[in-house]
Amino acid sequence: MGKQVSVKERLFARYVAEGRTQAQSARMAGYASNPDKKGSELVKKPEVVDLINQRGAELAEDRAVSLREHLDTLAALRDDARDAGQYSSAIQAEHHRGKASRLYVEQQVVAKADMDSPTVILERLNGLLSRGAPDALDAPD
Repeated sequence: MGKQVSVKERLFARYVAEGRTQAQSARMAGYASNPDKKGSELVKKPEVVDLINQRGAELAEDRAVSLREHLDTLAALRDDARDAGQYSSAIQAEHHRGKASRLYVEQQVVAKADMDSPTVILERLNGLLSRGAPDALDAPD
């Protein structure tokens, strides 16, 4: 079995899992002297890390919103907005219901311009000129 974890270490793990910094968590857990250093030390202890992960998973589960609850809430908001004559808000709520249900697919196109440096361009031009390239590079008269 793993090492015993003190009450302070348990408190520290809980505070870190809730999103506080290591120093804040150490201070709140009762480590008054040098909380920055103590926080760094504590997150290196496997049993404390396990507690942080365990508490983090519990919090995530508690805060999780089911898709059904989310869609029902949006539907109720849509209906309330429609009944109040706020059609723009009703449409927006319905649109968000569709997005949550994955009825819409957002597409993004990322164009990457692969530009050569001026030195590379000059080297290519000089290479063309030295091979006797056509006079296409000459300026018109």
